[in-house]
Amino acid sequence: MNKTVSEAIEYRRSVRIFKDQDLDTEKVKKCLVNASLAPNSSNLQTWEFLHITDKKTIKSLAKACFNQNAA
Repeated sequence: MNKTVSEAIEYRRSVRIFKDQDLDTEKVKKCLVNASLAPNSSNLQTWEFLHITDKKTIKSLAKACFNQNAA
């Protein structure tokens, strides 16, 4: 699937309802590696990625994020 930048931006959606299905850990790792290659201000890299799979931890974090499903 090849898209122009404009098509990718127009296609982007915010999703807040998710399937109750685990993600492939290797695919998540690949996405995180790719995300870490994105440019940032002065190469400060002031972000951190966590791949959390424990349901109890996810629910606890959701509370800290105003109960958003995307926590």
